[in-house]
Amino acid sequence: MAVAVALIRWVTGPRRPRAAVLVKQVVLPIAILLMLTAGAMAYYNWRVYGSPTTLPYRTNRAAYAVSPYFLWQTPRPEPAYRHKVMRDFYVGLELTVFQHARTAGGFLEGGVRRLVTLPYFFFGATLSIPLLMLRRLFHDPRAYFLMAAAAVSFLGILAVAFMQPHYLAPATGLYYAILLLAMEHLQLYRLGAQRTGAFLVTVIPCVCVMLFVVQLVFLASSPKIDLPRTQVQHMLERLPGRQLAIVRYVPDHDSMDDWVYNAADIDSAKVVWAREMGGPADRELINYFNDRETWLVEPDRIPPKVTPYAP
Repeated sequence: MAVAVALIRWVTGPRRPRAAVLVKQVVLPIAILLMLTAGAMAYYNWRVYGSPTTLPYRTNRAAYAVSPYFLWQTPRPEPAYRHKVMRDFYVGLELTVFQHARTAGGFLEGGVRRLVTLPYFFFGATLSIPLLMLRRLFHDPRAYFLMAAAAVSFLGILAVAFMQPHYLAPATGLYYAILLLAMEHLQLYRLGAQRTGAFLVTVIPCVCVMLFVVQLVFLASSPKIDLPRTQVQHMLERLPGRQLAIVRYVPDHDSMDDWVYNAADIDSAKVVWAREMGGPADRELINYFNDRETWLVEPDRIPPKVTPYAP
């Protein structure tokens, strides 16, 4: 929003560029970027939902969610859930988080948590060192707009109850522009007669590259260990024919550890996952997928247990 306001002021102000420059350097790049983004999203929507203009995530929220996006909105009526684990997540977990976030204490707690989490997510420990120079940026005219835009982006995420750091991915360039200015100020920092800042500015990128290489070596040398659900998926995929996996949870199963999700084209998938509903509902499911071998999967067993399904 801050960028859009600044751009409008620039193109309508007394120092606005010539129309040809504006079209070539502003309108055309933005239009190309937006068209590529819209095309990619439309393709994703079509492959997942079957319609290029329908957002699968929005469809999911409309079908199951009770909690709205923004703190000032009112929770919607609870829908009928076919499975306890679904209600545990959307009502037991999400609604509780939303209601807590609307309290003064919850709002303050969420703000502090985001203020701590976001720098660590985008910069990590090493790249956070230059941020010690943020105080100097408040006296640098080049940083005024960047700092204002960052503040607006942070205020925006305070308005929602649920936040993951990657939600702010569109502002990555903004944050790293601030980081580069902070590194410039760090370069000038001296501790006595020592050019401590210049040393740090030289060392910090080297440390980042070294940590990246170490991480690559670690990942390449570590044995690949699949998650339990992936192990069961691979086991069923190796069997001849197509398979149906009916999942039975214990009553206190963690709703965040869900095993039931499928490919976009469920009917054509090698393995179809479903939750156990019991009685006629399970028989209806098995009759629909009558060309598949049916298995009972119990993920809460240690190790997870897979046996032929016996109604």
